[in-house]
Amino acid sequence: MRFQILIFLITPVLFVFFNSHEVIADTETVVCPAPVAASLDEIAEVKGQQSSDRNPFAPVELDCKYLNPPKHLMLIESSATVSECQANKHNLNAMKSGCPYYVSEGDGAEGPVWCIQDGPASNELIDMFTLLTNATCDE
Repeated sequence: MRFQILIFLITPVLFVFFNSHEVIADTETVVCPAPVAASLDEIAEVKGQQSSDRNPFAPVELDCKYLNPPKHLMLIESSATVSECQANKHNLNAMKSGCPYYVSEGDGAEGPVWCIQDGPASNELIDMFTLLTNATCDE
């Protein structure tokens, strides 16, 4: 009898928990911006002005036709104004976004052509960048 009473009391609590959990999961659905490709003329103009070689981290099979992707989804490199720690934190956030992210193909006077990574980052890549970020941001 006690077991039946316990089940009777716990069932509504479990029902509310699982239903609220489903609602929360629905509200956390990732909305990714739709990529807007540059025209062939725009890509040719930028590539014609590039002085550096293709980014070795941009695999050949990526779709490289974007000029101005969302900044929060761009993978960036450290520079005189961006520390390695800052770049790694930014890149980790882009990878954790759940959206496809962008890798630059090179840099020219007009800016880089960006390649889109097909789909979100894998858990293995996120784990690797988490370790890298922790190592470069060791304070």
